[in-house]
Order: sequence, then C-alpha cells, then structure tokens
Amino acid sequence: MISDALMPGLFRVADRRAVLAQTRHVRVTLTQLAMLWIAVLAGVSTQVTGNGSFGFFGVGAYIVLVFVRVYGRISHHEAIWYENRQLAESLRSLVWRYAMGGAPFGKEESRDVDDEYTERITHLLDDMKHAPVPEGPTDVQLITEEMRRARELALADRKKIYAEERVLSQLQWYVARARRDGYRSARLDVLFLTASAAAVFFGLLQAFAVLNVNLLGLFGVIGASFYTWQSQRRYGKQAATYAAAANQLTLVHTALGRARSESEWADFVETAESGIGREHTSWRVARAQP
Repeated sequence: MISDALMPGLFRVADRRAVLAQTRHVRVTLTQLAMLWIAVLAGVSTQVTGNGSFGFFGVGAYIVLVFVRVYGRISHHEAIWYENRQLAESLRSLVWRYAMGGAPFGKEESRDVDDEYTERITHLLDDMKHAPVPEGPTDVQLITEEMRRARELALADRKKIYAEERVLSQLQWYVARARRDGYRSARLDVLFLTASAAAVFFGLLQAFAVLNVNLLGLFGVIGASFYTWQSQRRYGKQAATYAAAANQLTLVHTALGRARSESEWADFVETAESGIGREHTSWRVARAQP
C-alpha cells in the first residue's frame, strides 16, 4: 500500500513508542487487578479452610500491588502512550496533506511548502514532554521520496489514492472499532452487573447467618475490577467517538468527487483531515479525564 510507504521515520518511531507504552500501561493495570483478586481470594481461603498460611499470599499480593502501583506512577507509560499516539496521528495527517496537495500544502501555494511542513512538525514536538527518540538514521526523516512522488501525480490519481487508502481505509477502521468497543462495553457491563448481583445475594446470606464466608467482599472486588477496567479502557465512549468519526468520513467520501480544481482539492483535503483530527483530539481529551 502506498500509505505505508508514505510515512516518514519519525512517524514510525512515535507509532512504535505509543504501542509499547500502551502495552506496558495495560499490563500494569491488569497486574494490579490480579494482585487485588489474589489478596481477596487468599482472605476467603483462610476463612473457608482455617489455614492461616493463605494470609501470606494475601500479604504478598498487596506488597506487589503497591510496588506495581508506584512503578506505574513513575514510569509515565500512560502519558507516553497518549503523547506519541497523538504525535503519530498528527504526523499521518500532515503527510497526507503534503502528499495529496492539501491545504496548507496546496499545489498552487506560492510559499515553500517544505518549510511550512517542517515548521508544523517542530510545533508538534515542542508541545511534547515525552518526545520519541530516533533509533537510527532513517528515523529523523521527515519527507520521504514517496511523499514527493505522490505529490507530483495528476489530480485524478491523487484523488483515487486518497479515496481508497485514506478515506475508505479510515472509514473501515472506525466502523470495525466502533463495533468491537461497543461489544466489549456491553460485555463488561453484563459482567459487572452479574458480579454485583452475586455480591448482593451472598451479602444477604451473610446477613441472615446462612453463610459465614465473606463472598460479598469477593464478588464486590470482582465487580469493582470490571468497573475499573471499563473506566480505564472507556469502551463505551470510544465506540461512540468511532461511530461519529465513521459517519463524518462517510460524508467526506460522498463529497470527494466535487473537487475538480487544485484549489478545491486542497480545501477538500484540509476539511477531511481536520475531521479526522477532531476524533484524535477527542480521544486524547477523553483519556485525560479522570
């Protein structure tokens, strides 16, 4: 695909760093939840068996939980993930604007578009606290030969490439993600409600002295874990955001054929990329919220 070849080295570094930081952040969160489950299960096991040695597992789990929590705080994986993902997607948008002759890099611009392009990337990097570090000579590359070649193609060819490899590709991605995250959100809601119902049930059994084991606490922690994971991943909000972006891109694709001159095309690409960019801005703002 031409879209893969277009991307400069800086995009690839930011993308790799975002994926790695996201993976580590998710692992830290899952480890904390796992340690919490182990601690509670150890407490229930001690109650059921009367064997106090299970308490050591609970104590150990809480100690690990504290260390993992501190590690998560000082490693800044979440912030690194957000910043580098935002940088990668902003770079992707700039690359498409440049390669397709979209504003502010239109083919009819009198100013030096290479300087404008570089200046915009400089502004992106200036706002970052966790900027990616180049890993090799090609990682500092900002303008690829593929970008220049695509920019010199005829308008009809650029329109075809943009329609297939940018608009339709993004549209399909958003539709798939909206469905996936919508399903995950619904599944977590069901698991949370099931665990909460179990907690209420066993709590009533304890209240009426039918059961002496603290299963209320166990299922309460399980339910809280599902709720925490839902809050962390924000599947419901993301599904709605992805669906809105898909609808926006559907309108963009419908209007694609209306641009007949270079100036109209430059404005069209700018409008399309601004719409895609709003989704990424919304994503980061939502992620920054507690």
